[in-house]
Amino acid sequence: MSYPITTLHSYQTYINETRFGSSVVNKPDLIMRGTSEDFFQTVRPDLLKILDNWKKQIKAIGDNAAKKEVVEAQLSSELFRSLHKLPVTALTDSDFWRFLSCHYFFEFTLWRDGENCALASFGANANTVTYDCVPYRMFNRALVAFGISEDIDDLSYAEIPGTDLWRSHLLRVLNSFSSTMSQALLDKSIEKKLPTAIIREVVKRLRKNRANVFFEIISYDDASLMIEDEIVRAKLILKK
Repeated sequence: MSYPITTLHSYQTYINETRFGSSVVNKPDLIMRGTSEDFFQTVRPDLLKILDNWKKQIKAIGDNAAKKEVVEAQLSSELFRSLHKLPVTALTDSDFWRFLSCHYFFEFTLWRDGENCALASFGANANTVTYDCVPYRMFNRALVAFGISEDIDDLSYAEIPGTDLWRSHLLRVLNSFSSTMSQALLDKSIEKKLPTAIIREVVKRLRKNRANVFFEIISYDDASLMIEDEIVRAKLILKK
């Protein structure tokens, strides 16, 4: 098995040259990791369709942050459906995500996170790609939805809006590792029970609860009750 990668140093060089207006900017050379069949070629047509879909929506969206969020949510499901059958070796390799960011999602990232966005948005700030990396967070957003529905054709949870909800309160704090806790948080969000100030306190408390409760095996009802209790506590704290 082999798959394409882009190294951290080469990608950082490309980003810097692009931003500082170098007259000739070439994307990093394609590097293959592994041997034998290149699995990536099986998903390349799907990626091109995703980007074509995005480009068709740009003019109508402009710089509207809320509409950009809707597009990211929609494309997250499409990206997951395209990539989920790739070998785990590739999907857990930061250099593979840097390749996707560089060769397929570079312009999308600039559009989504802004022309002056941090290197983390490209997955180029450190050896390990974080959830700030646009295509990586999109894939994992839909992965959470798939964990909830267990149906590749039903990734509707990925389309629940809230950039901060997904990035800061699900993915970064690893609540996403629990399908039931993720579902309960997302349902409370739909019910508008988790405004920004409240969810910050709730997730802070959930992080402490994780020391004594295995979220990965908790039932949905118990997860929902736990969140409801923490919402009550959060409101009391914010009143003080």
